[in-house]
Amino acid sequence: GKKNTLHARRRASNVVQPPAAVVKLFDILGPRYADRQGGYTRVLPLSKRRLGDGSKMSVLEFVDREGELRPARPPPGRLAALKREGYLEADVAEMLTDGTGERLN
Repeated sequence: GKKNTLHARRRASNVVQPPAAVVKLFDILGPRYADRQGGYTRVLPLSKRRLGDGSKMSVLEFVDREGELRPARPPPGRLAALKREGYLEADVAEMLTDGTGERLN
């Protein structure tokens, strides 16, 4: 949670189990996503279906973390801040691509 209040922790503990996950949510993930207005996760569909019932499979990952499969775009207001901080246009353009020249959606 972004609001690190007792009330927010209690509400989260009603949904999130085990209690260690609530601690991680507020102590690690909350500060990481404080500047984001949404879009905390990314769903990447897998090409192979599950054996047995043939259901579609996907990978759910948090954005803006080490080892993510596809780099996240900076939050909308962050691009102007990057330019003010002295990043060149090429640096900002590189942040918006996946490393192969393909623009991130």
